[in-house]
Amino acid sequence: MAKPRSVTRAAPVADPVPDGRRERSKASRAAIIDAMVTLIRDGNLSPTADQVAVVARVGQRTVFRHFRDMEEIYREVTERVEDRVMPILIRPLEAADWQGRVREIADRRWKIYEELLPFRAAADLRRFNSDVLMKDYRRQLQLEWTTLSAILPDAVNADRPLAIALHLALSFHCWRRLREDEYLDCEAARAVIMRMVDAVLCTVETGSMAVADSQRN
Repeated sequence: MAKPRSVTRAAPVADPVPDGRRERSKASRAAIIDAMVTLIRDGNLSPTADQVAVVARVGQRTVFRHFRDMEEIYREVTERVEDRVMPILIRPLEAADWQGRVREIADRRWKIYEELLPFRAAADLRRFNSDVLMKDYRRQLQLEWTTLSAILPDAVNADRPLAIALHLALSFHCWRRLREDEYLDCEAARAVIMRMVDAVLCTVETGSMAVADSQRN
């Protein structure tokens, strides 16, 4: 009995034409996020689904076909904005000493905070009723703390009041207070931050000089 011939099956060829429905779905989802970003950036910190739908030029049912709730939209907006500022955050520091690196972080963070300002403010309106947004908030605080602590000498990190003073000067909350409550423009707020940082660093440098003098004597 002759052996059956082996059959070579051709690999399936991918359809070069993208699925129209999939592409339209992706476009609608992106338009909804774009609309949310636009509304928040323009000063509406608590957009409704109706407002998002109008700006995105989709129906409200389309909004909730792509997202379970408004919280999920906020989460994606936060991720998009964070992706935009991440290159600034992760760029290597250039200063040779830790004090210079602290000043470099200060000069870098205000640019990040200014980009995040309306979006963090919008999330703050909802985070007390959202476990997801509260978790994001805690993560952002931890990121602020760890990125600064990583460049501080052990002696500075061990001096809790001193370390906290630096963290507060370089925090988003400090920037928001200066911009929103003190009504300062970016340059004036930046000048305040740098003055605060220099004042804290001066106490470290003065303390080090005093220790050195006492050891010489």
